[in-house]
Amino acid sequence: MKLYFASVENNLAANEQGVALTRDFQALNVNYGLTSYFYIKDEPEPLERLRYIPHLFLDSGAFSAHKSKGKIVLMDYMEFVKKHEKHLDLYANLDVIGDAQKTLDNQFEMEKQGLKPLPTFHYGENWDYLKDYINMGYKYIAFGGLVGKNQRARLLFLKQAFSMIPKNVKVHGFGMTSPRLLKLFPWHSADSINWLMGAIRGVIYQYDKGNIYPAKINKKPRQGEMQHLKREFTRIGNVQPILVRPLGGGSQYQILDGEHRWKVAKHFQHETIKAIILQLNDEQAKLTTINMNRIHGADDPLKLAYLLQDLKKTIDIKELAILTNIKLPELQATIDLQSLPDLNPLDLIEADRFVICPHCSKEIDIDKVKIRRREHGRNTKSTGATTGERAGSSQ
Repeated sequence: MKLYFASVENNLAANEQGVALTRDFQALNVNYGLTSYFYIKDEPEPLERLRYIPHLFLDSGAFSAHKSKGKIVLMDYMEFVKKHEKHLDLYANLDVIGDAQKTLDNQFEMEKQGLKPLPTFHYGENWDYLKDYINMGYKYIAFGGLVGKNQRARLLFLKQAFSMIPKNVKVHGFGMTSPRLLKLFPWHSADSINWLMGAIRGVIYQYDKGNIYPAKINKKPRQGEMQHLKREFTRIGNVQPILVRPLGGGSQYQILDGEHRWKVAKHFQHETIKAIILQLNDEQAKLTTINMNRIHGADDPLKLAYLLQDLKKTIDIKELAILTNIKLPELQATIDLQSLPDLNPLDLIEADRFVICPHCSKEIDIDKVKIRRREHGRNTKSTGATTGERAGSSQ
């Protein structure tokens, strides 16, 4: 999969410093960049400062122009593409936001001029337009209009869209670098401005491989729990050491207990944290992690299942139940979780969050069921019998 760093033009000054930065991109093997015609069209040498990015994707910038009430003239865009085409891997069609037919007309007009723009199908457009792009033989299609849409909306759109895409057709995702969505669907390429979010939000993100890392059976804590821990950390500091064991000859340490305290310490930018170092082998470390987590933590059931299954290879299951203080039936049931069949995450989202009300046939989001109950009024305050049962009793 090709991942394009979007909006490279916004981060690179039009001077030698900007050129130096693109050299850094090259040194880091960042070979794919996406730039917007809307932002560079008035520069005297618009692609000069991007020359060290070997694979460049030109977007028309129609969405940016639409948001800022700017204007892009199709003829000017086509002339720009013709002039710089030899430096471009890809260039997008000039889409018209909110008008699928005009977008398609622009596609045809650019093709009449001998150009081969990437066609784009947008969220909310009639599905017939996607069918048309496929039937007309396009082998590379982009999906757009997904930025700002909620997770469920994007999932449902992409599930439908990819079900229509033949295997020999490649797909690009505009503004699409959600790790979950990239893993769920067979993208050929995608782009995003995520790499710029630190500058946009005024935050420095630290991507630190570090010399200490947590075990992986803890559940993600609820927001309130972490806030409470942060308050206590501010009030009295970290009075309880974490438990670790050395790895790699002592160059790294694995956390056996105290992952959340370690995260809070990192949050407050502490360079050190109190720790008790235990010399344990893999088997002893796994048992310690399980037991400490059960005392004052919360297990991730599936991760715990794999850990227990691994321990079961060297420890009799009855002895394992004693060592972990987990009753034998519960222990076996937990281990059995790993043998459950794989489920499609999309099916889970559609099935478990949304149900059909038996009274009014409306789709109900179960996360908002209390609100919907008030909306339904008397129908949901019945004795509990279904509509069919009440009808049957009157016969």
